[in-house]
Amino acid sequence: MAALYDKYKDDGVVVLGVHAWSGRESKGDVKKFVSEHKVTYPILLGGTEAHRKLYKCKYVPRVFFIDRTGRIAATKLGFDPGDERKIERQIRELL
Repeated sequence: MAALYDKYKDDGVVVLGVHAWSGRESKGDVKKFVSEHKVTYPILLGGTEAHRKLYKCKYVPRVFFIDRTGRIAATKLGFDPGDERKIERQIRELL
């Protein structure tokens, strides 16, 4: 996702990561993950309640594609190698 974010951020694409695990991970653990995986977009901490209650998510990772009006246009559950192409197509459709 970081590469897609970097490629399309100047076109208005916003990527936010949400740390939505159980809370056993420390802020340092999240920072280590971000560093190791070269994440360049913001990560929101403490997103468990928003993730589960607002968006009705039980499983991660989950991608929400939100259009310019704020409407959830599509979602994608899970991430497998090669999914970047599918995600990029969805981004291009929303631009």
